[in-house]
Amino acid sequence: MPKVSVKVKWGKEMYPDVEVNTDDEPVVFKAQIFALTGVQPERQKVVCKGVTLRDDSWANFKLTNVSN
Repeated sequence: MPKVSVKVKWGKEMYPDVEVNTDDEPVVFKAQIFALTGVQPERQKVVCKGVTLRDDSWANFKLTNVSN
């Protein structure tokens, strides 16, 4: 499942339906987050269900599509 639509929360902000392509490196997703929030990728900590996303691999990071 290479493309997934996810919700991104940052502080009080919510960004629904952010498309993630897991065929790309995780740094590409962090660049998308930077475009939305202005937070530099090296300052980001992306967490899903208690697992932190690494810059080099999607391994052990389970993404699911946004359900409305």
